[in-house]
Amino acid sequence: MDHVDADRLRRTLQGPEDRSAHAQVPSPHAVVPLLRDILDTAVRDVPGAEGAGMTLLLDDPLVRRPRVQSLVGGWGECEEGPCVDAMRARRVTTFLVHDVESETSARWPDYAAAAARVGVRSVLSFVMAPPDATPASVSFYAGRPGELTEQDRATGSVFVIQAAVALYGAAQVGRMLAALETRDVIGRATGILMERFGLDDQQALAMLVSSSQDTNTPLTDIAVWLSTQGKPQVS
Repeated sequence: MDHVDADRLRRTLQGPEDRSAHAQVPSPHAVVPLLRDILDTAVRDVPGAEGAGMTLLLDDPLVRRPRVQSLVGGWGECEEGPCVDAMRARRVTTFLVHDVESETSARWPDYAAAAARVGVRSVLSFVMAPPDATPASVSFYAGRPGELTEQDRATGSVFVIQAAVALYGAAQVGRMLAALETRDVIGRATGILMERFGLDDQQALAMLVSSSQDTNTPLTDIAVWLSTQGKPQVS
């Protein structure tokens, strides 16, 4: 943790006075560059990932059924597949497909065919469906069966949190975090901020992510620093 600028981080954590100022919900397309940066970093840091993308499930009034739109990256806009089913059911969940060809071809033939065309054999997806928001999923891809593992699920969840905050705003992400498989360190860090500054969980998460962006420090580094040695003081 030597690369954490502790003094700068303390100054960031001491202001502004309005701790809820960062809980604004941006337009999905307005945050595309930020989402792309998050996923680019995720592909580098998630060991088995060779690519990543985010999709949204939108209501289409012309055909009177939901449609899938690729917001960032991805390898197609299939109207079926395990992540599409989960988004339609508005469930916050993850799924890991070790071999697309053998595990999905019978139930979702179009999904399996689309994956085969682009050389995708294993998929790890995180479905985000906070209340009253457009469901979305973040998916990681690899070209060989079994390339994505449970370790990748743990690492990828950290980047999914960052993508969710960027897409939905921290005000809606707090209720979603409990259903995602996330690292305990982030929960401990938000708990510290809640106690020190009298925040609720959503405001503490917004403050944590804002501090990450303001200091150009990875979210996990700040969370570890707060949990092990950070002592932000109320000014």
